[in-house]
Parts: sequence; C-alpha cells; structure tokens
Amino acid sequence: MCEHPLCCHLMKARQVSKAASMLDCREPIDFYKVFMRGDQQVIVQQTNVYGKHMFSRWNDMDIEEMKRFLALCMQVTIAMFPRIKNY
Repeated sequence: MCEHPLCCHLMKARQVSKAASMLDCREPIDFYKVFMRGDQQVIVQQTNVYGKHMFSRWNDMDIEEMKRFLALCMQVTIAMFPRIKNY
C-alpha cells in the first residue's frame, strides 16, 4: 500500500470516480473506457520498453494494436472455442 499521503488521496479519488462512472455503463465498451482512461499510452510505452529489452527484433505497437489485443483477450475468455484458429 502507498505511504505517500498525496498518492493515497489520488488513488482513492480515482477509485470513487471509476465506481461512479460504472453506473453509467450500458455497453461492454463503456466498462473498458472507464478502466482505460489515460492508461493506454502508459501501457503501450511500457510494453514497447519491455519488448525492446527482451526481443532484438521487436516492432513497436501503438494504442490501436493494444486495443485489438485486449479485445481479443476479452473475447477468448467470454466465448471459449476448442482451438485458437476458431477465433
């Protein structure tokens, strides 16, 4: 848990904001948007940093590619097929 008072305050405010925003969600994409506000670029940047560190032939990804990847991960957990090629 965070020890810094400002950090703790910001995290609590963010959690309350997300909880309130979830009440307005009508479609699955709305839930995604609540949890990914502003975080997408950081995730993409850190993924690229890690990829370059681990793989010599890494191709940088962008936000759109990350969205497609996350959508695929969600779809795979919702609709389960016996083989990957079925998706």
